[in-house]
Amino acid sequence: MMHSLDPNLFLQAKKTYKILDLIGEGSYGSVYQGKHRASGKAVALKFVKFDYSCYYACKLALREMSLLRQLSSMKDNIFTANLLDIIVTEHEDKPISCFCLVMDLECLSVDQLLKNNAEDGFSSKHIKVLVYNLLCSVNFLHTAGIMHRDIKPGNILLDAKCAIKICDFGQAR
Repeated sequence: MMHSLDPNLFLQAKKTYKILDLIGEGSYGSVYQGKHRASGKAVALKFVKFDYSCYYACKLALREMSLLRQLSSMKDNIFTANLLDIIVTEHEDKPISCFCLVMDLECLSVDQLLKNNAEDGFSSKHIKVLVYNLLCSVNFLHTAGIMHRDIKPGNILLDAKCAIKICDFGQAR
């Protein structure tokens, strides 16, 4: 279940969040669906490996954390994943090996939407809504001085109202 992640971090996260299903994996680590134990709020928990031997990987991890914190603090931001919490376990004898980004859980990604509706297709109205919302999201980022640099269907999330939220800011500048 933990995919080479620090077991202590997983236990730390379990204190506050009920960890449910694995919803995504990548070279960075794993994303799980979860629930905040106190409020019952649905969340996504992104466990990120922190590899000190690779300067580039460290830079990506820190950049994502920093940009998500910056974007989540903007009161008018409805266009990006909202960072709720950062969980880090500290060890006296060794450096941090991974951390967990806790974000609002969205319904699905555009990648999942395309796979689910491959046979049925989309109406022109639905396509216009998605493209318009994507352009608004990208415009918001550019207005904030951020270039995402990794826009792809898996990094574009949709909520129940078809509003787009962009995620995965490791490549952003």
